[in-house]
Amino acid sequence: MKATYEKFLERLFACEEAKYEYETEHDDAGYSFLPREGDTFAIRNRLRDYCAEHLDETPNKEELEHLLDWCLDESEAHSGHTFSGNGEPSYFHVDSYPVGEIESQYCFDDSWTSEVLEAPSNLLHAFFLKAEKDREICARIDARQALLYQTTDCIWIFRVHRDTLKDCLTEYREELATV
Repeated sequence: MKATYEKFLERLFACEEAKYEYETEHDDAGYSFLPREGDTFAIRNRLRDYCAEHLDETPNKEELEHLLDWCLDESEAHSGHTFSGNGEPSYFHVDSYPVGEIESQYCFDDSWTSEVLEAPSNLLHAFFLKAEKDREICARIDARQALLYQTTDCIWIFRVHRDTLKDCLTEYREELATV
Protein backbone atom coordinates (compact mmCIF):
# COMPACT_ATOMS: atom_id res chain seq x y z
CA MET A 1 0.00 0.00 0.00
CA LYS A 2 2.89 2.40 0.70
CA ALA A 3 4.12 2.17 -2.90
CA THR A 4 0.59 2.95 -4.09
CA TYR A 5 0.34 5.95 -1.74
CA GLU A 6 3.73 7.26 -2.88
CA LYS A 7 2.67 6.92 -6.53
CA PHE A 8 -0.60 8.70 -5.68
CA LEU A 9 1.33 11.63 -4.15
CA GLU A 10 3.71 11.80 -7.10
CA ARG A 11 0.80 11.93 -9.58
CA LEU A 12 -1.19 14.37 -7.42
CA PHE A 13 1.75 16.77 -7.20
CA ALA A 14 2.24 16.53 -10.96
CA CYS A 15 -1.44 17.40 -11.53
CA GLU A 16 -1.25 20.31 -9.11
CA GLU A 17 1.95 21.60 -10.67
CA ALA A 18 0.34 21.52 -14.12
CA LYS A 19 -2.74 23.33 -12.79
CA TYR A 20 -0.54 25.98 -11.12
CA GLU A 21 1.45 26.52 -14.30
CA TYR A 22 -1.69 26.83 -16.41
CA GLU A 23 -3.42 29.29 -14.05
CA THR A 24 -0.34 31.49 -13.68
CA GLU A 25 1.39 31.35 -17.07
CA HIS A 26 -1.12 30.65 -19.85
CA ASP A 27 -2.99 33.70 -21.08
CA ASP A 28 -6.03 31.58 -21.96
CA ALA A 29 -6.56 30.61 -18.30
CA GLY A 30 -9.86 32.47 -18.23
CA TYR A 31 -8.95 35.86 -16.80
CA SER A 32 -9.54 37.90 -19.97
CA PHE A 33 -12.85 39.32 -18.69
CA LEU A 34 -11.18 40.98 -15.70
CA PRO A 35 -10.31 44.37 -17.22
CA ARG A 36 -14.06 44.98 -17.71
CA GLU A 37 -14.52 44.29 -13.98
CA GLY A 38 -11.92 46.88 -12.98
CA ASP A 39 -12.12 50.51 -11.96
CA THR A 40 -12.77 52.06 -15.38
CA PHE A 41 -12.72 55.57 -13.93
CA ALA A 42 -9.12 55.12 -12.75
CA ILE A 43 -8.14 53.30 -15.95
CA ARG A 44 -9.60 56.14 -18.05
CA ASN A 45 -7.62 58.76 -16.10
CA ARG A 46 -4.39 56.77 -16.36
CA LEU A 47 -5.01 56.24 -20.09
CA ARG A 48 -5.51 59.98 -20.66
CA ASP A 49 -2.28 60.73 -18.77
CA TYR A 50 -0.39 57.94 -20.59
CA CYS A 51 -1.48 59.28 -24.00
CA ALA A 52 -0.35 62.79 -23.09
CA GLU A 53 3.03 61.60 -21.82
CA HIS A 54 3.92 58.72 -24.15
CA LEU A 55 1.96 59.40 -27.36
CA ASP A 56 2.23 63.18 -27.32
CA GLU A 57 -1.52 63.14 -27.93
CA THR A 58 -4.46 64.36 -25.92
CA PRO A 59 -7.49 62.42 -27.10
CA ASN A 60 -10.80 64.19 -26.84
CA LYS A 61 -13.55 62.65 -24.71
CA GLU A 62 -14.98 60.51 -27.53
CA GLU A 63 -11.55 59.29 -28.60
CA LEU A 64 -10.61 58.50 -25.02
CA GLU A 65 -13.80 56.44 -24.57
CA HIS A 66 -13.03 54.55 -27.78
CA LEU A 67 -9.47 53.84 -26.61
CA LEU A 68 -10.68 52.79 -23.16
CA ASP A 69 -13.26 50.43 -24.63
CA TRP A 70 -10.65 48.98 -26.97
CA CYS A 71 -8.11 48.53 -24.14
CA LEU A 72 -10.63 46.76 -21.91
CA ASP A 73 -11.37 44.22 -24.64
CA GLU A 74 -8.07 43.89 -26.48
CA SER A 75 -5.32 44.28 -23.88
CA GLU A 76 -2.81 41.46 -23.79
CA ALA A 77 -2.55 39.32 -20.68
CA HIS A 78 0.94 39.05 -19.27
CA SER A 79 1.79 36.89 -16.27
CA GLY A 80 3.71 38.51 -13.48
CA HIS A 81 4.40 38.60 -9.80
CA THR A 82 2.93 40.85 -7.14
CA PHE A 83 6.22 42.71 -6.93
CA SER A 84 7.11 42.68 -10.65
CA GLY A 85 5.60 46.10 -11.19
CA ASN A 86 4.37 47.70 -14.37
CA GLY A 87 7.15 50.11 -15.13
CA GLU A 88 7.64 49.47 -18.85
CA PRO A 89 6.89 52.85 -20.44
CA SER A 90 6.37 51.24 -23.85
CA TYR A 91 3.19 49.66 -22.43
CA PHE A 92 0.03 51.17 -21.05
CA HIS A 93 -0.83 49.20 -17.93
CA VAL A 94 -4.60 48.66 -18.14
CA ASP A 95 -4.89 46.83 -14.82
CA SER A 96 -3.61 43.83 -12.90
CA TYR A 97 -5.33 41.13 -10.89
CA PRO A 98 -4.01 38.60 -8.39
CA VAL A 99 -4.54 34.92 -9.06
CA GLY A 100 -4.55 34.43 -5.29
CA GLU A 101 -5.79 30.90 -4.87
CA ILE A 102 -6.01 27.95 -7.21
CA GLU A 103 -8.63 25.31 -6.47
CA SER A 104 -8.64 21.78 -7.86
CA GLN A 105 -11.47 19.27 -7.44
CA TYR A 106 -10.94 15.52 -7.25
CA CYS A 107 -14.12 13.40 -7.09
CA PHE A 108 -13.65 9.99 -5.52
CA ASP A 109 -16.28 8.23 -7.63
CA ASP A 110 -14.86 9.58 -10.90
CA SER A 111 -12.84 7.04 -12.89
CA TRP A 112 -10.74 9.89 -14.30
CA THR A 113 -9.46 10.75 -10.80
CA SER A 114 -8.52 7.15 -10.13
CA GLU A 115 -6.79 6.78 -13.52
CA VAL A 116 -4.86 10.05 -13.42
CA LEU A 117 -3.71 9.59 -9.83
CA GLU A 118 -3.00 5.90 -10.43
CA ALA A 119 -4.77 4.91 -7.23
CA PRO A 120 -7.66 2.53 -6.61
CA SER A 121 -10.91 4.47 -6.25
CA ASN A 122 -11.69 2.73 -2.95
CA LEU A 123 -8.45 4.19 -1.48
CA LEU A 124 -8.70 7.76 -2.78
CA HIS A 125 -10.54 9.13 0.25
CA ALA A 126 -8.04 7.58 2.66
CA PHE A 127 -5.07 8.78 0.58
CA PHE A 128 -6.33 12.37 0.51
CA LEU A 129 -6.98 12.31 4.26
CA LYS A 130 -3.47 10.96 4.90
CA ALA A 131 -1.90 13.58 2.62
CA GLU A 132 -3.74 16.33 4.46
CA LYS A 133 -2.83 14.91 7.87
CA ASP A 134 0.82 14.73 6.79
CA ARG A 135 0.54 18.37 5.60
CA GLU A 136 1.38 17.39 2.05
CA ILE A 137 -1.70 19.25 0.79
CA CYS A 138 -4.13 21.99 1.82
CA ALA A 139 -7.61 20.61 1.22
CA ARG A 140 -11.26 20.37 2.17
CA ILE A 141 -12.21 16.73 2.09
CA ASP A 142 -15.61 15.14 2.46
CA ALA A 143 -16.98 11.69 1.60
CA ARG A 144 -17.31 12.50 -2.12
CA GLN A 145 -14.44 14.77 -3.05
CA ALA A 146 -11.29 16.64 -2.16
CA LEU A 147 -10.88 20.31 -2.96
CA LEU A 148 -7.19 21.25 -3.01
CA TYR A 149 -5.95 24.80 -2.63
CA GLN A 150 -2.71 26.43 -3.68
CA THR A 151 -1.94 30.04 -2.84
CA THR A 152 0.18 32.21 -5.08
CA ASP A 153 1.41 35.77 -5.37
CA CYS A 154 1.21 35.60 -9.18
CA ILE A 155 -0.81 38.22 -11.00
CA TRP A 156 -2.18 38.83 -14.47
CA ILE A 157 -1.14 42.17 -15.93
CA PHE A 158 -3.24 43.53 -18.78
CA ARG A 159 -1.38 45.92 -21.02
CA VAL A 160 -1.32 47.51 -24.46
CA HIS A 161 1.81 48.50 -26.36
CA ARG A 162 2.25 52.22 -27.03
CA ASP A 163 2.41 51.70 -30.82
CA THR A 164 -0.82 49.71 -30.76
CA LEU A 165 -2.56 52.51 -28.86
CA LYS A 166 -1.26 55.08 -31.32
CA ASP A 167 -2.46 52.96 -34.28
CA CYS A 168 -5.87 52.48 -32.66
CA LEU A 169 -6.26 56.23 -32.14
CA THR A 170 -5.11 56.99 -35.69
CA GLU A 171 -7.50 54.43 -37.19
CA TYR A 172 -10.38 55.78 -35.13
CA ARG A 173 -9.68 59.33 -36.27
CA GLU A 174 -9.48 58.20 -39.91
CA GLU A 175 -12.74 56.31 -39.50
CA LEU A 176 -14.45 59.43 -38.13
CA ALA A 177 -13.05 61.55 -40.97
CA THR A 178 -14.72 59.35 -43.59
CA VAL A 179 -18.14 59.48 -41.93
